[in-house]
Amino acid sequence: MSLVRTLRILASQRPSMPSRSVAAPSRVQRLRHGHVPVTWIDRELSGTATIVHLHGGSYLRGESPQSWSWLEEVARRSGAAGAMIHHRLAPRHRFPSAIEDVLRALDALSTEAVLRPGRWVLSGEGSGAGLALAVAQVLAEDSLDSPAAVLLESPWADLSCEDHGQEELRTAARLYAGPVPRTEPRLSPLHGQLSGLPPVHLVTGAEDELIQDSRRLHAALLQAGRARAPRDPGSGQQRGHPRAGPGLPAGPPFPDRRGARGSGDRPFRGHLRLNRARAANVCPMTRGDLVTWDGSSPAVESIRDAVIPHAAAGALRVVLQQLTLRDEGRAAGTHEVIDAIVDVGGNLVVMPIAEAVRADPDSSSALDAALARLREELSTDLGTTVDSLEVITDADTTRRVRFMLSVDVSPAEVIGRPPHPALHDGRHHISHHAPALDELRDRMAAPPPSLLARIRRALTGWRAAR
Repeated sequence: MSLVRTLRILASQRPSMPSRSVAAPSRVQRLRHGHVPVTWIDRELSGTATIVHLHGGSYLRGESPQSWSWLEEVARRSGAAGAMIHHRLAPRHRFPSAIEDVLRALDALSTEAVLRPGRWVLSGEGSGAGLALAVAQVLAEDSLDSPAAVLLESPWADLSCEDHGQEELRTAARLYAGPVPRTEPRLSPLHGQLSGLPPVHLVTGAEDELIQDSRRLHAALLQAGRARAPRDPGSGQQRGHPRAGPGLPAGPPFPDRRGARGSGDRPFRGHLRLNRARAANVCPMTRGDLVTWDGSSPAVESIRDAVIPHAAAGALRVVLQQLTLRDEGRAAGTHEVIDAIVDVGGNLVVMPIAEAVRADPDSSSALDAALARLREELSTDLGTTVDSLEVITDADTTRRVRFMLSVDVSPAEVIGRPPHPALHDGRHHISHHAPALDELRDRMAAPPPSLLARIRRALTGWRAAR
């Protein structure tokens, strides 16, 4: 490694803060827990829930701007605090410095009652995802307070394997591991115990340089009896497709999930019909009226087919909203939200999937075409265009289309705190529709009726019809 490259790596290791465009300084706080620096976003929300994130960088580099953007967005949409742990990095600090720092910080946070049992999630990306998996294994083995779930994005879970073809990763593995065998489970958690883990959400992509690690991890989880999704992660064209990992919610995935994409043989029960008597008041608005449509439409089903393959198995609800933005009366673009709401250990968690949907060219083009058709149908019936279009898909096959007219929302208002009430993302649904989501969760978790019960119900209906 050249001297210039070494100096650049060392310069990148100083703990950073999120930029102002990601989080206002008033929302950010740097503290030390167990003598380990931790940067908080909206720390006051830790009493509700916390997402603890471990950044990538191959154990050599610090947090990237993408790391901060991801943590802020997921925490904000989940109504949770975000915490970035700044662990020590190689080559100055080799294994086990990183995992010791994370465990020390988590121990202090638990002792201080900042992390509440069942109210925090451990996430990571790249090397941070591998580190998060190793930390989760240690916590499970030692019967310590484990997270409610583990979110792994493109995990580097096996430092002993070099089929990724990346010289930088080989160098990083050598610098971080030092003389320790790279098959050591705390270095390469793929070789560790997987059966006792909390729920895991594995996200990868077909063109990811670490796709083989994700595939091996997925196969190992299957062998350990902890994975629910038999499909090979990263296969086909589903780039960035979230894969269901071990212990995900016991409720079933969306019906006909396997054939969700491209299934054009589904019968349609009618076209969109405006129900003007049902102008909604369930979501109080400061501007505009929220109106719910009844019925089904080919466009609505096409929207569902484009987004559902990117939601985790067992997702209770997927919310898509496109909100027209204006700045001083002038058009300022469109704000798009695509969120999946998942039940993790009895807690409702928001999983943003817009990036995964838009990263897949097939899904993105199909979604745009379906939204254009739906907007055209609405414009034809209403004689005007809508400012907010929301499509809600529930796990019980319920579909709802809602829209608003004459809504004036600026770009700053969709990222402010509190967000504009016209923004109906996953966090909004958890805050305003919790009873309905709880009822949906209970209904989907109930065992399906037996064949005999279904026959009896059918006979009862037939006799009543006669």
